[in-house]
Amino acid sequence: MNNTNLLAFLLTLQTQNVQHPALKQLLSYLQLKPLDWPAIQSKIDTLLMSQPHLKTLYNQYQTQLEANPHLLNQLPALETFYSAVTRSALPPIPDESDNTEIANFAVAILRNDDNSQAAKQLLQDIDDQIEKDET
Repeated sequence: MNNTNLLAFLLTLQTQNVQHPALKQLLSYLQLKPLDWPAIQSKIDTLLMSQPHLKTLYNQYQTQLEANPHLLNQLPALETFYSAVTRSALPPIPDESDNTEIANFAVAILRNDDNSQAAKQLLQDIDDQIEKDET
């Protein structure tokens, strides 16, 4: 698991508001152990296995992100997103290093009751760029 996989998963969440026990487990792992990629990938795989249509979208986003790694550099400011979506300040997140930036985005999205809308709001620019690259 890497940042590309996690971002592909977050982009997949834009398609529908997912309510699944694996999301709560994923959120817990991201908050407590943001660099435990095998455990994080395992939670994502569990969710995707139960929802094949999401797995298809995940694979498509993953392919696009691997072909365009520069998209990882287009993440917006997390603090701006968090205050706009939750109407509150960004809570403490364990690590602010580059290695956990995408995990911080995932925490912000998964904490939201409407994870689909949160993902759309946060990742719209990246999704637009992916669509543009496909044409």
